Amino acid sequence: MGDWGYWSQPGACWLEPQWWGYLAPRPHLRPRLTANNRATAGSGGGIFNLLDDATLTDTTVNGNTATFEAGGIDNNAGTTTLNDSTVTSNTARVGESGSYGGGIYDFSGTVSLNDSNVRRNAPDNCAPAGSVGGCIG
Repeated sequence: MGDWGYWSQPGACWLEPQWWGYLAPRPHLRPRLTANNRATAGSGGGIFNLLDDATLTDTTVNGNTATFEAGGIDNNAGTTTLNDSTVTSNTARVGESGSYGGGIYDFSGTVSLNDSNVRRNAPDNCAPAGSVGGCIG
């Protein structure tokens, strides 16, 4: 994966811009399958992006579960770009104020979809409503 902030935690690939006190290169995940992970006490069942610029190319985020928001991807004050990628069949269990983000939850920051699909996530695809351009439902 590289020297950027990556931890293999229960349920998520955690992306963060600092690792051992220095700024690390930006993560770029490609061709990558992130599947069957579970965040048992939090958000971001597949990927949790905290304060970083992350690019996913030809990536499938599938079959992940979060106890709270973001079954597939949690973007928290970062920038997440998906190129030719799919976020499907992920589940978020509980959300703040009715927002879940079964596929993607954009807490803050920016999520961009370029030739990417977000579909068949439960209870919804993206949250809060309208936070991810091009994401329906």
